[in-house]
Amino acid sequence: DIPADLLADQLAAMGDGWMMMYPFEPQRFTPKRLQALTDAALTLIAPAPSTPGS
Repeated sequence: DIPADLLADQLAAMGDGWMMMYPFEPQRFTPKRLQALTDAALTLIAPAPSTPGS
């Protein structure tokens, strides 16, 4: 398990990086791509699925 403060710092850094790159490469950040980036970040922090018997 990763402490919440570390997850928060990591997510903030990812968002900061995306926003820093947007002015230089706006074509990379289409609405579809932004949704995919958000979905990927949420997948990374989602709890692991429970397994039978756990």
